[in-house]
Formats: sequence, C-alpha cells, structure tokens
Amino acid sequence: MIRRNRYVSPIKPWKHQAKALKQLHKKGSALLWADVGIGKTKIAVDYALSKGFSKVLVVGPLAAVGVWRNEFYKHDPHLHIVTSNDVATHDELLPLIHNARKQPRSVIIVTYNALVRFVKLLADSYVPDLFIVDESQYIRNYSAVRTRRTLAVARASAHRLLLSGTPCPNGYEDLYYQIKAVHPGILPPTIQGFRDRYCRLGGYMGKEIVGYKNVKELAKKLAQVTIRIPKSVLDLPPVMDQIIPVKLEPKAMKIYKKLEKEMVVDIESEGKEIKAEHHLVKLLRLQQITGGMLEGHNVSNAKLNVLKDIVQQETGKLVIFVQFVQEIRRITEMLSKLGISHDVIRGGKTGTQRDRIIEDFQTKPDPRVLVTQIQAGGVAITLTAASVAIFYSLNYNSEAYEQARGRIHRGGQTERCRYIHLLCEHTIDYDIYSALGYKMNVQELLGHVVRRYHDRASGA
Repeated sequence: MIRRNRYVSPIKPWKHQAKALKQLHKKGSALLWADVGIGKTKIAVDYALSKGFSKVLVVGPLAAVGVWRNEFYKHDPHLHIVTSNDVATHDELLPLIHNARKQPRSVIIVTYNALVRFVKLLADSYVPDLFIVDESQYIRNYSAVRTRRTLAVARASAHRLLLSGTPCPNGYEDLYYQIKAVHPGILPPTIQGFRDRYCRLGGYMGKEIVGYKNVKELAKKLAQVTIRIPKSVLDLPPVMDQIIPVKLEPKAMKIYKKLEKEMVVDIESEGKEIKAEHHLVKLLRLQQITGGMLEGHNVSNAKLNVLKDIVQQETGKLVIFVQFVQEIRRITEMLSKLGISHDVIRGGKTGTQRDRIIEDFQTKPDPRVLVTQIQAGGVAITLTAASVAIFYSLNYNSEAYEQARGRIHRGGQTERCRYIHLLCEHTIDYDIYSALGYKMNVQELLGHVVRRYHDRASGA
C-alpha cells in the first residue's frame, strides 16, 4: 500500500539527489547506478518516504545494516524499524513482521544471509511495497542462493530499487540478474540469450567472454530502467594515482621465482615445504610473498620498509588497505613501534565496533592510521578525514577495489586525494593493477553510454 503524504526531507538533498528522486518517481522501479560516495542511501530513503510506502524491505551487506537504520531514523524518527540484528530465528521474526504490518509505515532491514533464511516470511508474510537491494552486484550470479532468493522477493514486491556503484565489476553479464530484478522483460529471457546477443565469445572451448557487441543497443535498453550518476556531479577535489615500485630482496625474489615456476618452494629457515597445488593457489601464494608473508613465514620486509617510510613522511591521517590478515598484524606491530596511533577494521568486527572506530577516525585526532582489509572496509563507510589511501596489497576483485577508493573520495572531502600503490617489481602486483584498471574502464564505458541515452530520452 502507498500512503499519500507531503514529504519534506529534513536534510536538504544535493542537486543530483533531487534530480534522481524525480526520475525514480517517474520510473517506479530502477537500478540506481551511482558511483561510490554520491549519496545513494539518501536518495533511496527520500524515495521511500516521499512516495509514502507502508512496507519497505531493505537487503544489503552486514556492514550496511546500521547505516540504513540510522539514515531512516534521521529522516523520520517515528518510523517503525526492524533489523536482522534483532532476531536469530524464524519464531523471533514472525511476531515482529506481524507487528510491522500493523504500523502505518514500517521498514525491515536485513542482511543477504537473513534474506536467504527468512525469504518466505519476507516475501509472503510481509510483502513489501518497496524492495531496496543495496550493493546489488551481490546478485550477479544465479548459482548463488542469495540471487535466487532476492529475485523471489523482487517478484513479490510492487516496486524495486537496486543500488550499486559497481554493478558490473567483471563484465556486462553481471548486470543480467540485477536488471531482471528491476524489470524482467527488458533483457533476453535467458542468460544464454544475453550472452549470444551482447557478448563476443572465444578463448577456451569458445565459451569465454572476450569482448562485447551491440553495446549501444544494450545501453539503450538499460537506460529505460537505470539511473546513472557519475561521481563528476559532486565536483570533488581531484585524485592522483601513484605507483611506488618496491624491489624484493634477492632471497625473497628467489622464493617467488621458484614458486612461480615449480609450484613448490622450501622455506629454508623453517625447513618447511610449501606447495601450490593448482593455478589459483599459486596466484594467492605469489601475492602473499610480495606482501612479505608466506603461510605465516616472514619472507620479505621490502614492502613493510617502504610503508614505514611513507607513514613517517605523511603528516595527515592515512588509510591502509590490505588483503591478508597476516599483513595487518605486521603493519600494526610496525605502527606500534613507531608510536603511531592506529585502529583496525577486518572481517569479524561487529557493526557497533566498526561504527565506533569510524567515528573516532572521523572526529578525533586518534587514531591517525586506519588499517583495513579491502573487503571489510570497502562498503558503507566514510573516511574523509583522510585524503591519502595506501594500497599495501591488492587482489583481482575490481568491485572491492573501486569501493575502497570511494571511502576517502566522496561527498564531504575537501582535499585532493592520493592513492598510493605499493607494487613489487617483476611480480604479480603489476598484473593485478593492470587487470583492475581494465575492468574499471570497461564498466565506466558502458555507464557513460547508458547515461548518454538516458539524457537524450529525458531531453537533458
């Protein structure tokens, strides 16, 4: 049910947010493809409240649950809100849903894991008027249970709003099920039909996507159900990418080359043999070596020493992104010896702990340095107290990389941002960095064409 009301946001929207809200009112359901840091959550909350939806369901990653709750309360403190943090079982959730249905307006906010567990309750008992899917790139793969459950709830919902800054991090095929959730009839009826129409196939057995075709046609279709907002609308300070080459010690390079060639290496000082049974394991082991640790063994201090120099030279706050937990331990030990205040965000931190760490980093002199895993610290947080982010290590996940970059370069940032990448020479580090750049460019190109078609259709 939609309850008509005259809504005036207590927080004035930016110009691009107000424009997107008008477009949402016209479309009803859409994929809000908006770059990291432009305020997607605010747009979605204003849409839910200005449209007067009685029952709103939000699904997103764990880190975003508290963000959504706080954003809804900031805009309407009288809302009846239930989150998946409040329940653990079906029996606990059922009375909360019945109570929410009796309220004039209610919002239920759940994680993807909770959606999978409670899908029947949410789709059949709650039956949302508006279904908001945050970080919708999480449903790009139909083999994932969360994708199938999200699509089921989308079919039961009157209106759907998907939000993502990186909807197709691995290629255009990632968009298929996201668009299906918004409007099932826009794209071909099967994923194979999509591949046949828009993907160039080749490689092994002729089944790998090696390029794209009919891109303008695809963009034109996407423009019907997509609102594209690039970060350029914010007029933010410029960014600068910097590569600092790191030279591995001869002994570390010898270990690296041996593992790269033979997929097995002996850690002489420990008397331990480490194997890489297949290609993916080998890639992981090579990344560990450039970071300085291999299966818990210290094999190099090269990157750590360079990082130490940078931290001592920089005067402001810093964010350091890493891939592996063992790297966090080494970095924090180094910071402690230098007497530099720091804190850590990694997988396993509760929402309350994360909120406290972020608030301290944003509002207090200490901590000066925040060390975070790329996956754990790349979603639903603002770190604009820093204007320098150091990527100590990377992986091939362009979605996580783009999200991480958006933590410091977003609304509220007043300083020029620098991204410092520590890359070991003649290693996999440079391959990963190049691959990330290619994936981001492919995604950005499609987004540009979609926006152009949308502007044409709206007469902008």
